[in-house]
Amino acid sequence: MEQKEMIARIARALAETAEGPYALALSGSFAKGRWDAGSDIDMHLYYSQPKDYLARRAAIAAIADPGTDFYVAENVTQFPWGESTDFIYQGMPVEVTVRTMEQAETVLRQCLEGQFQVYPAAWTTNGYYNYIYLAEFGFLRPLDDSTGFLDRCRAKCDPYPAKLRSAVVRHFLAHGSMWLGNFHYDSAIRRGDILFTAGLVQHMVYDLAQAILALSGVFFTGDKHLKEQLAAADSCPPVFLENLTLLLCAQEDEKHLLKQKQVLEETVRSLREREKELRAHGVLL
Repeated sequence: MEQKEMIARIARALAETAEGPYALALSGSFAKGRWDAGSDIDMHLYYSQPKDYLARRAAIAAIADPGTDFYVAENVTQFPWGESTDFIYQGMPVEVTVRTMEQAETVLRQCLEGQFQVYPAAWTTNGYYNYIYLAEFGFLRPLDDSTGFLDRCRAKCDPYPAKLRSAVVRHFLAHGSMWLGNFHYDSAIRRGDILFTAGLVQHMVYDLAQAILALSGVFFTGDKHLKEQLAAADSCPPVFLENLTLLLCAQEDEKHLLKQKQVLEETVRSLREREKELRAHGVLL
């Protein structure tokens, strides 16, 4: 079966899970132009109102490959990132992020005012950043958007909203530099305490990555392919990118742990200068 026909059949089945208007779009590697033979099919489905659980489950059971497991969430709003509907169709894994339009609009409204949340989550390194909703509106490829929901949301996110951009820079530059000059970090370096320093450095790396992207005026699109996204960001200090392996894979001795700290310090100095420049030009609030 051709890819286009497969996606159309899946879209029709997902439409049967909605009560009233909805918006459906391709996401993941298909939407980002990174599809390959190992890719699954990722979609986003926004409900004005989902059908009840049993009706949604029946609609997915009718299309899922016989004898395979599938998952349909009972409550699509129980998590900040929404929920999922996952199944196998014609041997292809299909992962659908499901949310209500109200949930998405609430997150969008908060982020436009510079109010965002980071939620602990085991499946992502430093937590789930709810402002990724805005990035998704930018790269989703609509399949069915009869109400114009996705277009309206996308229009509010381009360019990167100034209040959100400023808030992300402030928050993550502070978090990404808080251990530099701290006695406990310095003494751990002298001891070669790699278990203590590794956790701190990893958090700082991912926090500074958020600051770099926001300073560059581009949305974070997820942990996958993050190095490529940083390489394309105009505010990414070369010292940071060139030393990622050192930052994430240092040896267990004082020399390497100290070098990590020096790279982080140089990165923060560069980012502070960039922040100052953007504030002087009124780009950051």
